[in-house]
Amino acid sequence: MSLAYTGYGACKSGLCEFDAACQAYDKALLYSTRIGDDLKSAIITSNLSVAKLHQGDFASAKALVTAAVAIASNLTPRSVTIHLNLASALLMSGDRDAAQRAVVMAERAVRSEPKLDNKTWNSSWVRILRTRKR
Repeated sequence: MSLAYTGYGACKSGLCEFDAACQAYDKALLYSTRIGDDLKSAIITSNLSVAKLHQGDFASAKALVTAAVAIASNLTPRSVTIHLNLASALLMSGDRDAAQRAVVMAERAVRSEPKLDNKTWNSSWVRILRTRKR
């Protein structure tokens, strides 16, 4: 059920129906935490934070993705995306320094997992974060 609700939430996010996406992610999170699946819980919490970010609720997005990072602290390589979502939430909240630290954590996760490639780093906001402050 967790997978089904996660997929439904992703579909609703893709359609910009963020309230419905959040409801689906909440249901998915209930199932994943009930069975103790930390990886799924971290991913779902991160997805929920992205939906909140798109709604403009930066504080909730930041809190959710911070929780996802805590859940996923030992789950590399999946924590790469979660750290990048944290960087997005922090950047949108105006905390550029913390966002850069989140990108560094994602880079460390990439380096620790040889199967990952550099496609993860193609996002333009990551390039912006890595540039010097003006």
